[in-house]
Amino acid sequence: MHEPEKSDSVIVAAKLVLSLAVAIPFAASGLGGGGRRGNPAFRAMALMTQARLTDLAPVLKMTPDELITSLKQRGVDAHSANETLDAVATASDRNASDLLQAVTPAR
Repeated sequence: MHEPEKSDSVIVAAKLVLSLAVAIPFAASGLGGGGRRGNPAFRAMALMTQARLTDLAPVLKMTPDELITSLKQRGVDAHSANETLDAVATASDRNASDLLQAVTPAR
């Protein structure tokens, strides 16, 4: 059996240092320092529920009237395309994210 040489230890140490140098920036970006964090899909959903129906409809590939009709078919009382999905959901005692998922067309 051969004894580890000093150069083997240096190689292992160099690999460890390199691994840490690569991992630290990723860990630091996830741990803090302000800025936006979290899943981008959840952030996008929050922004979409705060958009006016007139602005949201084209994103969903429909007209504002079609979006309002779709919401009404789901028992939600939408009155105007100038309302936000969040406001419409709150007035109907519903969850805005759930409504957004319900009116989003299938791929």
